[in-house]
Amino acid sequence: EPMELPRPQARFAVEQLTIAPPGLPKPTVVNVSFRLSRGAGMAVIGPSGSGKTTLVRSLVGVWKPLHGSV
Repeated sequence: EPMELPRPQARFAVEQLTIAPPGLPKPTVVNVSFRLSRGAGMAVIGPSGSGKTTLVRSLVGVWKPLHGSV
């Protein structure tokens, strides 16, 4: 089902984000920080199981981080 997302701000900031998928005790994303200005792009690359999807789910608010902020 569609999910409403907030309008873009002047900057997108992620600070010390640590995330574990629901039901897993060990985080797959640990202490990630970055900032993007409006219109900037970024690529997330890595092998299968490295936490790319976990990161994106947290960035859009589907999964809550264990630590840090978006």
